[in-house]
Amino acid sequence: MAANEIEERLAAAAWVRAGSAGGEAIHLLDPASLRYRSRISFQNRLITTTDASLRGLVILPLDRVFSRTETAVFGCRLGTVQRDDADTSRASYPDLGTPPDNVAQIAVEPIHLDWLGPDLTAPLFLPFGFAPASVPLGFDLNLYNALAVLLPFQVATLSGDFCVAVFEHAKPEVADQPVQAVLPAEPPPVDPILALNPIAWWRGDDYDTVTGEGGTTVSQWNSRSPLHGEGSLIPDSDSIVAPLEPDTLFNNQLVMSPFLLTPSSPDEFWDFMASDNVTTFLVWAPRDDQAQLVYTSQPSVDTPEFFIESDPGSDIITWDFGVEGQFDAPFAAAEGVVQLQTILVKAGVQNITITCTTPGTDGGNFVSPPPGTVLHKLVFNGTPAGGEVSIAEAIFFDRSLTVPEIAIVTGYLTTRYGV
Repeated sequence: MAANEIEERLAAAAWVRAGSAGGEAIHLLDPASLRYRSRISFQNRLITTTDASLRGLVILPLDRVFSRTETAVFGCRLGTVQRDDADTSRASYPDLGTPPDNVAQIAVEPIHLDWLGPDLTAPLFLPFGFAPASVPLGFDLNLYNALAVLLPFQVATLSGDFCVAVFEHAKPEVADQPVQAVLPAEPPPVDPILALNPIAWWRGDDYDTVTGEGGTTVSQWNSRSPLHGEGSLIPDSDSIVAPLEPDTLFNNQLVMSPFLLTPSSPDEFWDFMASDNVTTFLVWAPRDDQAQLVYTSQPSVDTPEFFIESDPGSDIITWDFGVEGQFDAPFAAAEGVVQLQTILVKAGVQNITITCTTPGTDGGNFVSPPPGTVLHKLVFNGTPAGGEVSIAEAIFFDRSLTVPEIAIVTGYLTTRYGV
């Protein structure tokens, strides 16, 4: 602040010696050893309890009356050490090093001396909750002419002076002016997947639990997409799913258990899968050699319309889009091998590309786009053939991602699951 503002702002200040050797020696606090080292606007007298080493209450009278609404008080205890006379190099002084944990601060409370009453040996009021703790009736609680200081308990044997000050609130000639209209704020980090606006996204570790008679079980997997329009993945009513545990097969991430999962969103939500441009990512692993349904959009289990089925025992994986086409590919992975599967539907000459960790890439052309899912509920891991599948993550986009965007998603999934 400018020099001509100091008198206006700093209304009172004092440095009090609270140690027997000036605050720089180990000591037992003795009221007779208290001294002003410097003072501005404080009276040249101190009021203490009889034995300040047991109840370290010190009252510093001011030379005027202040208002709580126009001032603020500040206090600080100073932990210091004396220099080592045996150290002729003086290297250890005045460096305190790490302050001791028990160099506690002081408490400061503005009070009015009249609250104490005429007989200080039998005060009518004491600050800091000491009895009697209630200010007598008839006094203005906004006015004060002394600062009460409470020194730390149980650390009185440590050195330490203290400083107190009274600051008057600024009275500017014009309204306070901000440096800028809006203070800068660090924006929260943007999730790279959310930045791509997936229309549906589930991950194995984002679920809610419910506690019933059988204990704590998984109740639903929550949506992670920006708008949460896909709802939650709800287990079928016959499933009892225990709380998830890290799966070593999936880089110790949590996975969805092998049972029926159905989104709580309306069937019409999934109609975007009938468009010419769709991108889907799925991280999963077969758990046995039976034929396994990974996910499907279907009017019934018996007549699936849109599904992916694997059979590690027959070394084949099938992508079936009903009347629109079916693609079979070698499936070299045995059970217990994590797969990162990508389905890219893109309008053009080659409008579908399906990649999997194993065996690679397959593709083809649709006569027309795959059927929609109106009245065709999307189901995860319906397992009509009895196989078991673990699903760690499923991400849907209602558009064809670009090559760099696909790299972002696959890079994230590869890092997370080690595929």
